[in-house]
Amino acid sequence: MSFVSEKVCKRIIRCRLHADIFGYLNWQSLSAQTLDGPESASKIQFVEKLLGILHKVVRRTEKARTLCGQPNAVEILQKFRAVTKSPVWLGG
Repeated sequence: MSFVSEKVCKRIIRCRLHADIFGYLNWQSLSAQTLDGPESASKIQFVEKLLGILHKVVRRTEKARTLCGQPNAVEILQKFRAVTKSPVWLGG
């Protein structure tokens, strides 16, 4: 990743976009049951993109490690492990 990417990651934290991303990931329409349903490919891609952003931000900014550790972060992310039909990729 370039220096520019690191600056972008820091801006994401500064403007609290990471909190919005956790909010999106917590939508009921992104539950494991919904993601296991038919025609869920676009929702799975949406989730994977958001998880990819969070992953990069946490890797590139020290402050993000504490901010992304919000009280319900683990529960929000844990639900994606229950998707069985087309598992959500939790990598970076």
